Amino acid sequence: MINVKKQKDKRRFTSQRNKSLQRRILHMAGAIFIGYYFLPRSLPFNIPRTIVLYAIIPVVLAIELYRWNVREHRLNDLLREYEHSRPASFSYFAIGSILLLLFFPQYISIPCILSTAFCDPIIGEFKQKNKRFIGYLLGFIISILFFILAWSSTKPWITISAAFIGAGSSMISEHKSTFYIDDDLLMQLVPALLLLLFTFLLTTLSFQLPDQLISSLG
Repeated sequence: MINVKKQKDKRRFTSQRNKSLQRRILHMAGAIFIGYYFLPRSLPFNIPRTIVLYAIIPVVLAIELYRWNVREHRLNDLLREYEHSRPASFSYFAIGSILLLLFFPQYISIPCILSTAFCDPIIGEFKQKNKRFIGYLLGFIISILFFILAWSSTKPWITISAAFIGAGSSMISEHKSTFYIDDDLLMQLVPALLLLLFTFLLTTLSFQLPDQLISSLG
């Protein structure tokens, strides 16, 4: 009887672990949003490439409506329990990325999207192992590297300042997320807004801003 219980517990743990890994992988796949910059500015028939972003919104809404009306399906199995009664994290991620791509320069949008895509699942993995500090430290290091690379074309002190603003606010946003405002949204928009203020200050003081990361295509 004990062995049967152990086997069931083991299967349950293995199933939960597999679902967790699948969620992490899907989360990292969100980095594909930056592929938007590799699209030509005008699609066939002179359609602006922004139509791609606007088209994602009804797709996300359709998935959410389907998820709410058909409770028994594989997508819900991959979501965390609390997401069953609110919009899913992927919806927050998609909306955040769309806003960044539409309204922010590449040196802000790209590191914000990449930090959220990669750092959030890394932090979550270490949280699951009760190693929160290591998770946040590793997330901060990876995030700061993304921002340094994105801002590397300007003065060193500007690059370092932007990296600490971006990575620091991203980690705080992950830690301070709430039930109704997911970290997948906050980790993108909070650093982006702070860095937008930073660029405004730099422009006012006539300092050089970074070059576009994908200037030849975007």
